[in-house]
Amino acid sequence: MKRKTRFLILFTSLILATFSIAMADNSSYLDVPATLDLPGEAGTAIINVSSNVSWRVRDNTGIPGWLSKAPKTGTGDGVVTVKFTTNNSMNTRTGELQFLVDEKVVKVVNVTQGYNYLNVPTTLELPANAGTTTINVSSNVSWRVRDNTGIPGWLSKTPKTGTGNGVVNVKFTANTSASTRTGELQFLVNEKIVAIVNVTQTSSVFPKSDNSDDISNNEIPTNFTLSNYPNPFNPSTTIQYTLPVAGFTEIVVYNTLGEAIQTLVSEYKSEGIYNVNFNASGLPSGMYIYTLRVGNHLETSKLILMK
Repeated sequence: MKRKTRFLILFTSLILATFSIAMADNSSYLDVPATLDLPGEAGTAIINVSSNVSWRVRDNTGIPGWLSKAPKTGTGDGVVTVKFTTNNSMNTRTGELQFLVDEKVVKVVNVTQGYNYLNVPTTLELPANAGTTTINVSSNVSWRVRDNTGIPGWLSKTPKTGTGNGVVNVKFTANTSASTRTGELQFLVNEKIVAIVNVTQTSSVFPKSDNSDDISNNEIPTNFTLSNYPNPFNPSTTIQYTLPVAGFTEIVVYNTLGEAIQTLVSEYKSEGIYNVNFNASGLPSGMYIYTLRVGNHLETSKLILMK
């Protein structure tokens, strides 16, 4: 009888232990947030893990990934630090953080990252006279603005850098050339161009042909000027020059060694505004120097030939 009682006690204990193990297995859990919202700028975030099992985390954000995790494994409760890169795509991007137990996905955190934006007008039209204007910048990132108007430039900007929304003051010189001149204001984020403002400035001057001594509408320039458009160019560009005084005029193109390549003008000229074409189809790509000499006065500028 005692032996039978001991057997029943042992059997009951075994069943209770088995039942306890089963209950423990059934109570395994791993909880994480269902979503994670990130800003467009690079940074870090944390995910709190509530669990009583060993787990592993991996990301599903494409190749190359834009998320990194530490630690990637853990047991029980823990914290995963998520590091993310800047989103310069100008679009929201999404991904997943997958939590695995025994190499089976048991929880997924849906990750959404906002994007950086920078909005400016696409065009800016300026009058021929010197003046100032403004460009409104709508942005949520740090930015820089630069101009692409040749050498020397005819635009200046303040401020040249900013963060978020702002206003750029643009100062421009008078257009004394014989044609409309164009340029760009380029906005950069992390040194990448993300927006361009195409700038156009009209001309109030009537040009005359290179072999004419007539001064249209009695327009006499007050300064020597020398410029060309386009620049860089391929294979030809128009050189524009103004003469406030009459005199023997020479325009010569040189290579960077100081050797004369071509003489474009070599004759007496009256006061006025002139255009002359330079065709470099027979020259290699590179930088060239061209000069305007009238009496003792000398103007110098650069040409960029890009083939």
